[in-house]
Amino acid sequence: MLLDARRSVEATRRGFLIDSGGTRRAEPLPTTCLERIAFVRHTRVDAPATASIDVRPRHLVELYSWVPVSVAGRQRALQWTLVEIIDDRTEWREVKEIVREPGPTWTLREVSYDESDVRFEMSPMGEITWHFGGARMRGTLEPLPEPPAPLENMAPLLTTGDARVRVTVIDRFGHARWSPHQAHRGCQPPSNCK
Repeated sequence: MLLDARRSVEATRRGFLIDSGGTRRAEPLPTTCLERIAFVRHTRVDAPATASIDVRPRHLVELYSWVPVSVAGRQRALQWTLVEIIDDRTEWREVKEIVREPGPTWTLREVSYDESDVRFEMSPMGEITWHFGGARMRGTLEPLPEPPAPLENMAPLLTTGDARVRVTVIDRFGHARWSPHQAHRGCQPPSNCK
């Protein structure tokens, strides 16, 4: 799954492999060995046009998995897990049970459209609202903290001009041996100017 021009994510049985410009990082899946992953989907949620320039797109990965339910008899539940990819790491956001039914966990039953109909909307402040079709489940994800300012944005803080620097050479005993203000007297390092 391509996140942007420099990042991609691969979902494997062991977890997510996040490639950030040649650096690969493995993140574990939020599942157990008893689960059968039925469906994985990536969604990029962009900020609305009215959002400030600091609100960045967010990348969400949905995992639909069949999990065993510990009740009398053989039952399984379809579980929805929402994971957010932030820079080069993953954050677990939501885990919800969609449906519970009789049968083994290792079913070949596919996830239906009604079970996977999730919509995401971002507010101008960066908060994401998610809801399943028919409004049967809904929730919100808090806005991300502002990223650190890149160095190119620091240019207005830098100044130019003239400055003087005083350098003093100190020997191992802590005695000043030479400094530039002595150069005008003809002393040069490494002579013993006092």
